[in-house]
Formats: sequence, C-alpha cells, structure tokens
Amino acid sequence: MPIKYNLTWADTLSNKIHRVSQKDAQTLDEEDKKLTRIGTIIASFASSHSWQTYKAMKENHKSLSAPEVKEEFLKASNEGWKSISYTDINEIVKEKELEQAFDSWLFFNVDKKEHKDYKEAWETLKQYFGEDCDDAASSNER
Repeated sequence: MPIKYNLTWADTLSNKIHRVSQKDAQTLDEEDKKLTRIGTIIASFASSHSWQTYKAMKENHKSLSAPEVKEEFLKASNEGWKSISYTDINEIVKEKELEQAFDSWLFFNVDKKEHKDYKEAWETLKQYFGEDCDDAASSNER
C-alpha cells in the first residue's frame, strides 16, 4: 500500500520556490521572478535566515533601518531565498508583527525601483496565508 502524504500550501510554496532555484537566472519568467521575491521576503524575516531582521520585527521596527538588516536582505536576495523551508514559511505566517514591519523593511532595505514588485509578491504571499491545508491541491494550478 502506498504511503500517503498530506501537503499543505506551505509545502507546495516551498517546492515551487525550490524548483525555481534550480533554473538559470536568465530563463526566469515573471511568475518565477515573483516566487524569488516571495522567497526573499520569507528568508528576510525568518529567524533561521535573518536573526537581526526577525528581532527588529518583534522588538523595534525602527531597527529595520540598521545596516545588519540591509546585509541580511542582500544575503536573502542573493542566495538565501533558495534554501527556505516550509518551517520558515509557517514561522512567517504566525507573525502578527510582520504586517506592520513589512512597509518599513521595504522602505529601508529594498531599492525603490523594486518596491512595486515586492509589494505584489507580498500580496501574493498574504493570499497564501489565507489558504487552508485542503486548498494545497488547487494551489498547484497557480
């Protein structure tokens, strides 16, 4: 009898991001680029990837302008997004402070030319937050 696994939307999103990480950067389409930005947001706020950013989000949003946070963003956008896991995604979902911290983080750390793209990725990520586990099958169609 085959083993049955229950996949959540976090598993599905993590798998999509890992598939994109295997592609050549020059061959990425717009949907792939959005997934890289979603991965960057997750890697930027997950405690296992960006401790200073996570700490600033939890304790003091003014610290989101610190050079350490900028450095963590650069690491997340270069390679960190490729190694996120469903655990990182689940951690981000539970953070109530993230909604308020996102705009400050965006302003201080992301190049102004990319703000629109990151806001769009953020809105897509928030849509994932609202999905139930049972919706994982339908999210494969995205």
